[in-house]
Amino acid sequence: GRSLGDWSQRHAGAKDPGFFVIDEVIGYLITCLWTQGPSVLALTVAFFLFRFLDVVKPQPARALERMGGGDGILLDDVMAGLYGLGIMALLRTYLLSPESWVVSV
Repeated sequence: GRSLGDWSQRHAGAKDPGFFVIDEVIGYLITCLWTQGPSVLALTVAFFLFRFLDVVKPQPARALERMGGGDGILLDDVMAGLYGLGIMALLRTYLLSPESWVVSV
């Protein structure tokens, strides 16, 4: 991912080009990491939560974004995903019963 981030910036001639989305996919998957068989509710909440955190970029995500290159492209989304993971764990613990967040098999 790091070398592809560098390549995408050179190819597009811009920082964090819109066509390079692997960083968003990685961040979203980190946000969903805690679930085993996530429900549609968990996937939807995780998506909107990650997107919010990716836009707001709480520290240190903003500082990581400033690193530039492939590292800056990826690491801010990894940090947003980690924040999302923590918030999803809190939601699962305190908002709804854990069973609401996973698909029963």
